[in-house]
Amino acid sequence: LYLTLLLRPGRPAIAVAGLALVAGLSLAEACAALGAPLGRLHLKWPNDLLLDGAKLAGILLESESGSGQQVEWVSIGMGVNIAEAPVLPDRPSAALTTLLPAAEPGAVEALLLDRLARNYAAWRQDGMAAITGAWSAYGLPPGTPILIRPGREVLSGTYVGIDGEGALLVDTGRLQRITAGEVLFAGEALAGSATTA
Repeated sequence: LYLTLLLRPGRPAIAVAGLALVAGLSLAEACAALGAPLGRLHLKWPNDLLLDGAKLAGILLESESGSGQQVEWVSIGMGVNIAEAPVLPDRPSAALTTLLPAAEPGAVEALLLDRLARNYAAWRQDGMAAITGAWSAYGLPPGTPILIRPGREVLSGTYVGIDGEGALLVDTGRLQRITAGEVLFAGEALAGSATTA
């Protein structure tokens, strides 16, 4: 399932970044509504849905700001492996039908759009406070070893959770708050990066 949504939230860019978590939560809830057990689905901050640790879906946000500080539009692109999982060079991938043999794109899409409409409305009304609790229920188990690439460097630590604004919290020997970057697991591509503690 490939799907792109165009939204006009009329919010500052710093707030709009949280829509990746809104979309991820909606996708996890859609799969759960089809019968996927909670313990087998996990959201990897900020934009992947995992099934048994393998990539099931990815989310990509693009946006454009107007002349002021407000974002004019946001596109949310989602790709969900339903019947097949592509072979990826740097990480395992999974298909939803390995868990739910009857899953089909139309049903996933309908549930996704329903959950996204609800979560987007809640986000517009109450901000990230409406999302973070439910998102955390699908988050990685606290203590999971992760690598974080917030820029050119790579930080090694353990997953703590997310805060009330949707930022990643990681223990690298001290608690760090990450607002942008990529979470990696051991074995995923680290080409061109220098590892720091």
